[in-house]
Amino acid sequence: MFRVAHALLALVLPVLAAALMAPVAAAAPQASLTAKLRPKRLGAATAVSIAFHLRPRPGESLLPLSNFALRLPQGMGFAASQLGLATCSPERLIANGAGGCPLESSIGNGTAQVRVPFGSTAVQEKMRVFIYMARPIAKRTTTLFYFDGRKPVVAPLVMSSQVVTPEGFSDSVLETPVEAIPTVPDGPEASLVAMRSTLGPASLRYYRRVGGRRVPYRPEGFSLPARCPREGFRFEASFRFRDGSEANAHSTVPCPRAPASGVAQGRRA
Repeated sequence: MFRVAHALLALVLPVLAAALMAPVAAAAPQASLTAKLRPKRLGAATAVSIAFHLRPRPGESLLPLSNFALRLPQGMGFAASQLGLATCSPERLIANGAGGCPLESSIGNGTAQVRVPFGSTAVQEKMRVFIYMARPIAKRTTTLFYFDGRKPVVAPLVMSSQVVTPEGFSDSVLETPVEAIPTVPDGPEASLVAMRSTLGPASLRYYRRVGGRRVPYRPEGFSLPARCPREGFRFEASFRFRDGSEANAHSTVPCPRAPASGVAQGRRA
């Protein structure tokens, strides 16, 4: 019996030792996503609101974000919208701020939260976000996110986002590389913690000439498909951090209810 037990220990102990010495995989940061459509009527123009929030690994600080990608539901995109009848450029935004772009280049707005490290502590800084249409790059729809930071904590910055269609898919993905967010001179970069933005908001106004006068109007936003998938309109987001770790999140907007009058707005696919 003693020899059997001794033999079992000889087999088990190396396995336990290897397991204890193996590196423990670090928990990935967590992400949440919320999507809203207003109004939510099939086949009609709508404003798209997106909000995300990032949380660090337990016991750690949130690493800076390096890339953010948002996949829109199939059938939604800029092509059928009236958003961005003019364009702006990063140089113009940096030189003149949010008021320096043509009014008809504005396509949305929002807010963002960044975490700014100061020694062993950190503060949360709120920034206004303005979204503009830019000139296409490689025939891809390109937008600009202008973060209206306040020196000396966070300087204003511009991030460019391109609309791409992955091979084998028909839906659109907004790819946004996230550049380093500078803070005080020689200080560490800030981390984007959360952002809430709306494309095609109700407050957006363009102008056109009618009888020699400039008349304001609200441009139509994204076109909601005439049919709703059975699971609803699904938005997906992926986040990549400076150390190569990733986090994913999704949000589904339920199909709109049938109108009380009984007039069909479109059937579920």
